[in-house]
Formats: sequence, structure tokens, C-alpha cells
Amino acid sequence: MTSESSLFARYVHSRFRYFPTAYFYILGSLSFDKEKKINVLDVGCGGGNWTIAAAKYNKNAEVIGIDIKDYALDLAKTYKKRFDCNNAQFYKLDYRQIAQYFEPNFFDYIFTMSVLQYVNEDVYFRNVAKVVKRGGKLVLFWNHFVGYYCERVVTKVKEGNLRSAIHAALPIARGFFHKLSGRDYDHAVTYPAINNIASNHGITLERRGLSSLCRKYYCDRFCQLPTILNIVGTKS
Repeated sequence: MTSESSLFARYVHSRFRYFPTAYFYILGSLSFDKEKKINVLDVGCGGGNWTIAAAKYNKNAEVIGIDIKDYALDLAKTYKKRFDCNNAQFYKLDYRQIAQYFEPNFFDYIFTMSVLQYVNEDVYFRNVAKVVKRGGKLVLFWNHFVGYYCERVVTKVKEGNLRSAIHAALPIARGFFHKLSGRDYDHAVTYPAINNIASNHGITLERRGLSSLCRKYYCDRFCQLPTILNIVGTKS
């Protein structure tokens, strides 16, 4: 196991410590269907925690998780067996291939958890808009907002590592000055930018505010700017 996959495995294991209570609470707050037969896609599923949570929450749902990393998918399949979750499936697929691989207007829900900051938003919304049903929901949670990067910048400055501080600041610039290329790279997600992009593809976004508990733990130490941005989208 490589150092990258080992670190990722530890991260996923830490996420499953909150399984399923915290996941079910959030799904309930989203009015996620609990009994209806629905189709769900988890884009960038990683270790499969949200894919499996959705499948366990609604045992009539057909839930598909996709990722491009083999070690992530192997881990997801391991947890699928551990939780005896037969209605969850995992495939190796790039988000750019979604519209080619799945039928139009197929999914009732599309999850994209802590992924949007690493992809090209225009390409993402163009693809998911084709496969989500009218009235279907996009759940876009835990996207890196400005505070996430501000903390990294200030920390590096305090350490006297100016080169690393500049490198850490680049995602902020990428977020505010929307990237023109089609490449995927780390950037701060800004609501006005993605709201404009989503609307061009028939998706209406709603920013979900942080609860008082989240504000305590999800703001950076120095500027108290939110570190995450949670959004729900609906296809009109």
C-alpha cells in the first residue's frame, strides 16, 4: 500500500466512525427519500461512505459510486461487504464521462461530496445536468471555501515558509478569478461563480448555511471565515 493510499484509508476509516448516525441525520435533513425506489449517483465516491449511507438509508434505492482511484474503489467495496450493502455498486469512471455512460434524466439524486474544488465546474455541471431528472437534486457538500485556504496561508507565514504560503494562496486566486482552461486543479469554491455556471445548465442552486455547531468547527482559526461551502441544486 502506498503512502497516499494508506493516508486515504485512515481518513476513510475516521469517516466511518460516524456511520451511520451522522449520515442518516444529514440525509433526513435533505428530505432524502427513505422508501421510494430511486436512482442515486455519488460522484467521486472515494471510500464509499456516502454511497453506502444512501443505500442503507433507503434499501429500495439503486446507488452507484464512481471514482478514478483504484485504491479508493477497493476500499469502498470492502466497506460494502462489511455493511452488507447489496444495493450499492462501485465503478471506475471519470466525472467527464458521466453523460456518455449513463442514460439521460436517470438519477433522482447526485451526491458530490468534497469534490467540486478539484474539478472544472463547467464540465461537471454540463455532465450532471444531462443525467439528473427534472426536479432531481444535487447535493454539493464540504466544498473548500476561502477560510480553508486562508488557514493554510497564515500557518505557512507563521512558520516563515513564504514559498509554501504563496503556493497555498493560489487556490484562492483560482476561485475568485474563475479558471478559463478545462483543467482540474485545487481551487476555492465561490458561490457566485458556480451559481452562474449552474444556471447556464438549468440547475438552480441554494446555499445551505452552517449550523451554530458547524460554525464552531468549520471556520479557520485566524480569520473565522467559513472553511466549507454546502450547496443543494435542483434541475428545473
